[in-house]
Amino acid sequence: MTRIEAIARASFVALAVLATPTPGLADCGQPPSGFGADWWKAYKSWCRACGGTVPEYHSSGATCELPPGGAPSPGGMTAAQTAVVDDVGNAIRGAFEEEARRAAIENQQMQRSLNALSQQRTAEAATFAASRREQEARAQEDAKQNLLSNLKGKRDTDALTLKQPQATATTPKLDFGAYREGERARRDGLDRAQTLSKQDESWCKLHIPLQPTASTYDAAGVDDARQEAYRVRKAEWDRRCGGGQASAANAP
Repeated sequence: MTRIEAIARASFVALAVLATPTPGLADCGQPPSGFGADWWKAYKSWCRACGGTVPEYHSSGATCELPPGGAPSPGGMTAAQTAVVDDVGNAIRGAFEEEARRAAIENQQMQRSLNALSQQRTAEAATFAASRREQEARAQEDAKQNLLSNLKGKRDTDALTLKQPQATATTPKLDFGAYREGERARRDGLDRAQTLSKQDESWCKLHIPLQPTASTYDAAGVDDARQEAYRVRKAEWDRRCGGGQASAANAP
């Protein structure tokens, strides 16, 4: 039970006690009429219930004397009782007003808490949505890069396949002059290696350049590449082993 409910219940009880008239004396402005012992008894009860004084026994001239300023009201209550009723009503009204102010303050506090919670939930939802969009954008970018990488790898593979020379079967070309020249260079290299140091001698013996022969299949650029490689190896060998002088000395 709340404070205002307790005040209201006690006030209503007090009002009920004060406002309930004595049975048979609902109106203190109208005394009972009649005669005899029963009438006198009813008259005494009426007078005393309305705050007046009256002799115990009836005699000539006996009457009810009501207190000054306390004349009964038409409803059966004196001015003092009416003041009490007014005070109780004011107390109840003040209690209700205080309870209303307290409830308004609590409602304001609750509303502020709800607003703060709503703002927090909104901020959390916005943060989650931004994070989700960032993750989706990163996933899309990764997928795009993987697709581009796969496409680039496929293009490189296709280009390499297209660039590979298409070999065609041809009749082997036998160049006996080139073979004879290569054999002579090999012998000259061995002769020259005999005058070198042990280290150079070993290298020269292991790296004698031999001129390549024509390919069985005439693939575009293959023979040219082999000849270029041979010239590079021959120049290096001549520089280290003196193959050029030896070859020139033994040339026919």
